Amino acid sequence: MELIRARIALALARYDEAVEHSRSSLEILGPTDFVETKADAHIVLGQALIGAELHAEAVVALETAEAQALQKGSSVLAAEARALLDHIEQTIG
Repeated sequence: MELIRARIALALARYDEAVEHSRSSLEILGPTDFVETKADAHIVLGQALIGAELHAEAVVALETAEAQALQKGSSVLAAEARALLDHIEQTIG
């Protein structure tokens, strides 16, 4: 539920709310084995952090997402995380 709230806040450009809900979803997911869902939550967190202009934190979240996605074998999520990381690099150097 928190991840859905994070996506809605992100879509409404409420980046602080999106960050809060993303982090809450990661707390809930922490003790689970849902690696792919954790990767997805880290991507949403990364997007929210980009929107909030917290690029260093976004890089950490997206690198985590990419590693988790690769661990799970999800090339789609890994590519999404990599594309966002490349965007940050191109934008802020």
